Amino acid sequence: MLIIDLKSLGTKVRPATQYLTTRLDDKIRIRGSQVQLDSTRARTAKLLLHKFLRHEELENYKVVMAHPGLVQVLKPEVRKKRVRQKEPNYGVPCTIPQYQVAAGMGGLVPTPRRRKWKP
Repeated sequence: MLIIDLKSLGTKVRPATQYLTTRLDDKIRIRGSQVQLDSTRARTAKLLLHKFLRHEELENYKVVMAHPGLVQVLKPEVRKKRVRQKEPNYGVPCTIPQYQVAAGMGGLVPTPRRRKWKP
């Protein structure tokens, strides 16, 4: 006996079970979001589910053999985007007067002025 778990399909469970009933010549028992097949091989069920998912444009879903006798349809993984927090760049002052100015401004360091070269 083969059990197919369609829980992660959500609203597409009924069309998936109808697709399997039309394609398979086996007795099918439906209990909630699980489909029980008597004599169908797991490989053929898996291939039919891949066809159904592609037809419904759900290509990110995966069909996995959890263990012998259980085939599961898994949702696509949602990856969280990392947001980098920008820290203020205080910089490192290079001379003693700049240290003194930075201490007076609460840690902010002014940019040093460049000297113009005189010939």
